[in-house]
Amino acid sequence: MATIDPQWIVNLKGKEYPTWPGVLDAATKACLRVLKTTLIQNPEGANGNLAIVMATAIFEDGREFTDVGDAGPGNCSPQIASAAVRMASTRAKGRVLRDALNIGQTLFEERPDDEKMGANGRADGPKMVSYPASQPAPAAAGADLAVRHGPVCEICSAPLPANVYRLAMTEFGSGLCIEHGKERRKQQREQLYKEQEERLAAEREAAAA
Repeated sequence: MATIDPQWIVNLKGKEYPTWPGVLDAATKACLRVLKTTLIQNPEGANGNLAIVMATAIFEDGREFTDVGDAGPGNCSPQIASAAVRMASTRAKGRVLRDALNIGQTLFEERPDDEKMGANGRADGPKMVSYPASQPAPAAAGADLAVRHGPVCEICSAPLPANVYRLAMTEFGSGLCIEHGKERRKQQREQLYKEQEERLAAEREAAAA
């Protein structure tokens, strides 16, 4: 069984979950040669807007693994569901590498968004690091495909520096770039304002009855 660096572990409600960057890091050290994905189902109204992606991982010693990941309104927030194909791809790659590395724990990214929050509405104490932007992680020897290393935004797939990823995971439970983090905060403020207005309206209506 592969060992995930503790820096890539998120503690959520007393349980520890490895993250996608951590599993990819371990797979690279285990001589990952190829990591590719295939879109199995494009999200559409007829299928409940569920994206399904198949991932295949091939290692230097010839071992090959395949698994699938899905993402849609039922297991993602509305913001992440709008990028369902990218999230399904991340989950598929995470699952196939978990199998390859004999990692039994569910990835943090596989958890539904509403389960990623602690009692204070945030993930409990994530510990995240990333490769410096000026020094990308070394590719597996003889890699046939360019494998992306380090965390990326779950909406636009932009690479995330360690400090940005850490902040986003703490605040939102999702990896978001600065721009999409701002959008998420704006949406949260608008939702809070709406809920406050609805509560005040209900209180006024009850008082007038």
